This record gives sequence, structure tokens and C-alpha cells, in this order.
Amino acid sequence: MKENKVSTALIGFGKVAQAYSKDPLTAKYYPYATHAQVLKAHPNIKWDMVVDPNHEAQKQARENWGINYVSSVIDFPDKTISEIEMVVLTTPPSERIDLISKFPNLKAVLVEKPLGLDFNSSSRFVDYCNQRNLIVQVNLWRRADHLFRELANGMLEDLIGVPQSVFGFFGNGLINNGIHLIDFARMLFGEVKSVQRIQAFSSYSESPIKKDLNFGFSLEMSTGVVVFFSPLSFEHYRENGFSIWGTSGKLDILNEGLSVLYYPKGQNRAISNEMEINYDKPVSIESTVGHAFYNIYDNLLASLLDKEKLFSCSQSALVTSQVLDTLQKAPLNGEVLNL
Repeated sequence: MKENKVSTALIGFGKVAQAYSKDPLTAKYYPYATHAQVLKAHPNIKWDMVVDPNHEAQKQARENWGINYVSSVIDFPDKTISEIEMVVLTTPPSERIDLISKFPNLKAVLVEKPLGLDFNSSSRFVDYCNQRNLIVQVNLWRRADHLFRELANGMLEDLIGVPQSVFGFFGNGLINNGIHLIDFARMLFGEVKSVQRIQAFSSYSESPIKKDLNFGFSLEMSTGVVVFFSPLSFEHYRENGFSIWGTSGKLDILNEGLSVLYYPKGQNRAISNEMEINYDKPVSIESTVGHAFYNIYDNLLASLLDKEKLFSCSQSALVTSQVLDTLQKAPLNGEVLNL
């Protein structure tokens, strides 16, 4: 890799690419909230190119981020395009194959979820990347968070024992945000055996993605635990998180990962010889979500050098896409659909 840095193009320059970095509150808790922040800061990345049809976004790329090659389409000199080794895709999923096909010497792709408009288009994207032997990391960023990885690797059971009941909360669209929680459930509780739509929970349309819905559902996991999901309207407040009841305690992962609270088990205050969860004595666990964006790039670059396995590979993301696709087909009568 030239100069020991990976020459990179960022395609799509909207909120997740750079705009969130302008919010002072976001900056307080997320040192790396956008792709642009990581691309600019990482010592092993040479950020050469931005592609976006929006003229204001192009102006931001030139003036605020110092990018030389900026355009609405991929029309740069052949030599410049041939030097690109990594592409970051934050565009809608419909034209992604066509976009990366223009880079002849591509080695790696970091792509925003969802992979495609549906499971079939997601599969086509993954097949194309496999045919070109591209390393593909999907930005389901919870898989790159240090604390969440520790929880998945045994810390969760060390804290609260065997999970008995889990409630997940999401808003602003199943495709937009729910997909993150589905993938996180797979990370923490094992693979999904079956899905069921729950009509008793509210259902409504609220999402930046066209035709995206919010509805309640459950996932039966391979470990035996059932995860129940209820949507919450972002009109009132944001939330994407979990409340997990185990055999020896409870863990809340709320405020989109900023609040992680452990509630140990103790003697019941009102009944002799019984136990209870000490809700009045939570133990706060330091959140690490502010660095997950950086970690997912670090892991991808290490994978390029065959030093690490990908945290969020395309095959894993495709499984999550299949769960999502099955959920969208689930009938309202509560029929259980097996995967």
C-alpha cells in the first residue's frame, strides 16, 4: 500500500459521512461520530476523494476537510481512480455495485447498512464483492465497540447470569435503526431461530427511508432466550437499546449505548427468603461507543493485512438482512416464521 496508507474515496457526504460532526453535543460524547472524522484522523488512511451530487456537500468537502478530488460523479483522472484501494459507501443501496465497479484496483469496502433494498439485492452486492475478492466491512458499529465485544465474549453472563428476558427498543424505522438492534441481538444472544410480528405493539411509519415501518416483533434466539422489540417514536425522544434480565442481575444498554447500567441481585426488602433486583443501586459501566466508528476502520485495515478477522463482515450482515427480510414478510396474525 502506497506510503503505508490506503488511498480512500468517500461516496456520499451527508449526515453519517460528515454532518453529525458539527453538533457540539455529539462531539462531547462521540470523538468519532462520522466517517470524515476517522478518515481525516487515521494515520493509515489517505483520504483522496469525495463524491456527492449536492453542491453544498462538495463545498464542505473542499473547504472544511481539504479534499482535492470532489465531484458529483466519478469522473476523476484514470490515474487517480486507479490509486483508490478503499471505498466508503454512505449512499442509498440501489447503485452501489455500479459505483464500486469504477475502481479497478479496489481492495476494501466499508459500507453503510442496509446492504441492499431487500435480501436479494443485498445478496447480489455481496456476490459481486466476493467475485472481486474485496474485503467488505458493514458499518453495524456495535460490533466494533470495545465494551459490547466484552459483553458478547462472556462479560454479560459474568454480570447478570443467563439472560431470561430481553426487551429491545428502537425508533425511526426498522430498516434505518431496527437493523442495528437485530444485529446486536445476534451478537449478544446467538443466531435467530424464528421471528414473530407482535400486533399488540404499535405500528407506524416514521423513518428517513422510504416505505420503512416501525412495528413490534420478537426474535427467538438459538440460546433459547426470546427478545421482544417495541418501537418508540422519535417525535418524543430517541432510543435504541436493550433491557436485559438475567438470572443474577439486570443490564440496561440505553441512550443508544451512552448509558450502561448494571443492577445486581440482592435480598428482597419486603419478603423473607426471597431475592430482588436492586433497582435503587445501579452500577454505571463506562460507555465506549464514542470510539466504535474508529475501531471499525482500524479492524478493516488490520484485516487488509491479514492481522484480524472482520468485526462486521458482509456474510454476517447478510444474515441480519435475512432476519429483517423475514420480519417484513411476517403476517399480522402472529404466525411464527422460521429462518
